[in-house]
Amino acid sequence: MVRFTVITVAKNAAATIGKTVHSVARQILKGIDFLELLIVDGASTDGTLSTIQETLGNCPAPSEFHCRTISQPDSGIYEAMNWGLSLAQGDYVLFLNSDDTFYDDQVLATVAVFALRSPECDLWVGDIAVQSPLRSEHAVVSSAQFFLIPS
Repeated sequence: MVRFTVITVAKNAAATIGKTVHSVARQILKGIDFLELLIVDGASTDGTLSTIQETLGNCPAPSEFHCRTISQPDSGIYEAMNWGLSLAQGDYVLFLNSDDTFYDDQVLATVAVFALRSPECDLWVGDIAVQSPLRSEHAVVSSAQFFLIPS
């Protein structure tokens, strides 16, 4: 089984963080025995924390899903990302920005299949789909690649 931590760094992201939280919480956890959403908030003043709590309260999630929120002033996004890495409990860690979502509810289950088949692989880079607010279709950027990084 695979353990994931999704790190989301945020500051004053009340307008978008709900979609991000919902996107992680609704992931199908086939092959996954632990999914942690770790939100590192830079002391937001716009209601970001209440939006997170409201979204979690209205979003049914499986028992394997855990969400932790840390809110404190920081010196910027990279400090917040490093703070998140130091607290992550998953075997695999990924960053999902506070205004981003997973493409669908099977993204992590798909990655889990690769993780179980290739445990020697330490880094994955996959497709992203960009949707402009001005257009209804998605543009796929990059292509899936898998890298073996020697320990």
